[in-house]
Amino acid sequence: MPLNDGIWDSPLAYRCDDALAVKSRATLPPGCVFPAFTPTLELSLSQYGAAAALIAWAQQHMTAHWGLAGRGQPLTRLQDEQRVSRNRYTICQRDWQALPPWTAQGGRLQIKDSCDEFPFAGTYQSGASLVQGGTACVQLQAVKTNEWGQSPAQIWTTVQPIGSVRAAAPCVRGHIPLILNTVEGGAYGLFANAQRLLDRDPFWIAVVP
Repeated sequence: MPLNDGIWDSPLAYRCDDALAVKSRATLPPGCVFPAFTPTLELSLSQYGAAAALIAWAQQHMTAHWGLAGRGQPLTRLQDEQRVSRNRYTICQRDWQALPPWTAQGGRLQIKDSCDEFPFAGTYQSGASLVQGGTACVQLQAVKTNEWGQSPAQIWTTVQPIGSVRAAAPCVRGHIPLILNTVEGGAYGLFANAQRLLDRDPFWIAVVP
């Protein structure tokens, strides 16, 4: 809800509220943002490995270049949790067949496979409104480039397509080790709160080393 206390004087339009972008993740105190500024979510390959690589691959190879500044349009946050759940079901549960667990370190490390999608289910750009199921997306899978590493992100560092690639498809869907998918999703939630992204607020995504 709007905040009425205090008087502000700024040459730029601003928005002040006490709403939460992601209610389940953090308690967000009241604050203000400049809506004209579009923030950038940075995802590090060194921290998120193949999960970040999936986004970089999609931004470079798909014609929409989702969220890539200078080539595509910003993503816009979808805050309706029921719609987000429906998007996730359409892309990542309908017609989904998990791979066997991802293994490394001579078999001592085993991580469950998971479905990762881009654009995110929590955006208006989710392909769920355009397809009946995730099989209509371009399919990707993580690639193990090292047997050992200090974290899974150093073991599964990149992605590769499964089958043919239709660059105009409305989404990509990937087989990604669960831990990488989970921490990346958490990063998006923290970012949405930190930047006070409410429904339809735009943002960019940059994959960095």
